[in-house]
Amino acid sequence: MMVRDERRFKMADKDGDLTATKEEFTAFLHPEEYEYMKDIVVQETMEDIDKNGDGFIDLEEYIGERRHAPPPRPFLNRKPPLLPPRRLKPSVPDVGGFGVGKKPLPDPEE
Repeated sequence: MMVRDERRFKMADKDGDLTATKEEFTAFLHPEEYEYMKDIVVQETMEDIDKNGDGFIDLEEYIGERRHAPPPRPFLNRKPPLLPPRRLKPSVPDVGGFGVGKKPLPDPEE
């Protein structure tokens, strides 16, 4: 992991001073968002999938990688259908006496 991180850090370090600016550090953390980091993304992905280390991804390596992934769950991304608004009836009577068209109850301490 250290070799991989060092390689990615050096690629993100555009000016080569071995010190990361905010942009360079962001490129290190999220290389897929920066055009100049695309090669490192491809290289790291190849290394992850190429199990036999021959520099190629054969069908078995690719399928094997996907075989162990959990099945997609598209229903998690769907939004629930919108229902028309309903008029709700109050389930508790208006105890305070502040219902529509009603006067408040007199204060018993007066």
